[in-house]
Amino acid sequence: MPSFGRSKRVQDRCLQIKNQTSQSSLSSYENLSDLCKRFKVRDILIATSRITNVGLDEVLSDRRSPDYVLARHITMYLSSKYTGYSFPKIGHILSRDHSTIIYGVNKIARLLKTNKNLQELIYRIEKELDGKK
Repeated sequence: MPSFGRSKRVQDRCLQIKNQTSQSSLSSYENLSDLCKRFKVRDILIATSRITNVGLDEVLSDRRSPDYVLARHITMYLSSKYTGYSFPKIGHILSRDHSTIIYGVNKIARLLKTNKNLQELIYRIEKELDGKK
């Protein structure tokens, strides 16, 4: 399972950054700890639901309406980005298979390269999450 190794490397890197931050008096290292923001999937789910105007039940449902699917994929993408959890763990929390999580994360990452509206939407959700820190 390669995703477990990748998750472990991410967690190890976060620990290294935190250790560097605590051992160094340089202010530039303080900003590195921001790279390891930890959020709960629940918080990401709530923020995504609020900003996209898609109810929590719909995001977690099996319905395939484009609005629901987009909110679901955004939740997967941000959970992968900010929790440090493996794809199987995110899948377990969202009641999805890990391959579904991989697909959703990759789809949003691909769309973000060209879709300005999606970039703005993700930015608004991240701002909402930033207020919860």
